[in-house]
Amino acid sequence: MGRQLPQAVATHTRAEQIAQEHQDADLVNQSRFYLCADHRHLRQYDQAEQYGQLALAGLEKQHAPDKWVASTLIELGLIASYRGDLAVAQERLETAAALYHQWGQETNYLRALNNLIGVARAARNYDQALAYYEQARPYFQSISGEYDLTMFEAAFGGIMFELGRYSEAEAAFRRANSPYLQKSHYIHQRALVAQCLGNSLLKQQRLDESESCLQASARLWAEASDDLMLANTLGTLGELYAAKGEADTAVSYLEQALFHLAKYPDDAMARRLQTEFTALRDELRRT
Repeated sequence: MGRQLPQAVATHTRAEQIAQEHQDADLVNQSRFYLCADHRHLRQYDQAEQYGQLALAGLEKQHAPDKWVASTLIELGLIASYRGDLAVAQERLETAAALYHQWGQETNYLRALNNLIGVARAARNYDQALAYYEQARPYFQSISGEYDLTMFEAAFGGIMFELGRYSEAEAAFRRANSPYLQKSHYIHQRALVAQCLGNSLLKQQRLDESESCLQASARLWAEASDDLMLANTLGTLGELYAAKGEADTAVSYLEQALFHLAKYPDDAMARRLQTEFTALRDELRRT
């Protein structure tokens, strides 16, 4: 939770060793689930997939599906999504969502639907993304935490943004950027909402407002030690300064973004951004 990911890996590795020494199969499986999540956050997808599959095999051997099976399927679905294997991601996440729904775990069910919205958006299947959103809406009143409502506002804003409905996207991102979120310890989500709001303002040519949001987002990504998302924001700042006519500043930001993106050859978003930002940088250099 504190983004101290190498320390998390070390601690969960030790937990797995102790569980094996005591022949505690449940704790071995749980430790492997956490190692899957650690490596997924580190964007080390081969290791994450390996631990996730080991955990899933062990869990299925031990007993009938339970919360650990569904949670592991969520992690494996996210890994597939980040790698660009969207059909596999959808299958894994829908299985997890069905299990949560069957058990009446509404919050986890909604989080699974939120992840499925992300997969549908990545596939540019906006009808499907809106269908998942509508599937979730009846449960909004029963959600106990404001965090999850914030996530769905951000997800809806993302759909509107990608449909080119930028004022509606901005309104959703402003709802997501609530006093609750701003005061919370959810650095990652605060950074994401600030970036999304900056994107929607940029599309509306409100450049000074956009710059403020994007700079705030970049600071939060750096604090969260998420180089890939930092690169996304830096590249967007490059687009903003290009729109302002400040080509040298724009190229500087784009090159910073490309430096970070080169670290993630296994990530589908990183590859897409690398292509987009390289093209813009090269165009600016020619002008």
